[in-house]
Amino acid sequence: MEVDRNDTVMTLERLCDDYEVLMRRADFCSASAASEHARQCYIKASAIAPDRGEPYVGLGIVSLQQNDLAGAQAAFETACRLDETCEGGFCGLGIVHQQKGNWQKALSMYTRCLQLDGDDMTALLGLLETSHRTGDLHEIEYFLRQYLEHYPHDAAIMLCLASVHLQAEQFDAARQILTDVLILDADNITAVDLIEELDHMEGQDSLEHIKEMYLMQPARGR
Repeated sequence: MEVDRNDTVMTLERLCDDYEVLMRRADFCSASAASEHARQCYIKASAIAPDRGEPYVGLGIVSLQQNDLAGAQAAFETACRLDETCEGGFCGLGIVHQQKGNWQKALSMYTRCLQLDGDDMTALLGLLETSHRTGDLHEIEYFLRQYLEHYPHDAAIMLCLASVHLQAEQFDAARQILTDVLILDADNITAVDLIEELDHMEGQDSLEHIKEMYLMQPARGR
């Protein structure tokens, strides 16, 4: 008699007591939108390693996929309680609070995540959005600059920083960053549009000057 492959896999997982195997399988199922299968693997992994936060981060992600904000929040809070350095748990709480409209709490959670892992793009973009809601531009500027210290040619993050300066009406700083973006990518439409907007706001005509001074010359070591 032919045995169903899914039944075989699930039977093997019920017998499996290897934490790493269960977590790999759970992560794969979560990424493949097999959320209930992922949940069972994370639950078993949490039973095998009750002091680790990662399975609860996984459970939180599954709950987010199922639009269960209460379940997600409980799982992410458990992860952070078990591991005070669990950046995934803090990022998850940022997402939960952002979706609930708790902007200050979201900002706090994203900030904590980025203190632990400055490369977390989900937290960085979440922080950018929540900073717009709260008007707190200082924190987002700090983390954007910190990220650019490691990845100085990331045009998307440079544009985010230019946007922060525009909101703060720091036009000279915004113009310099946008100029740097165009030096890296002369066809960046967003940078061109923002500089033209700046020109209009300040009554200047600098875009052609930028092209003449920088874009028609070699990249000068970039």
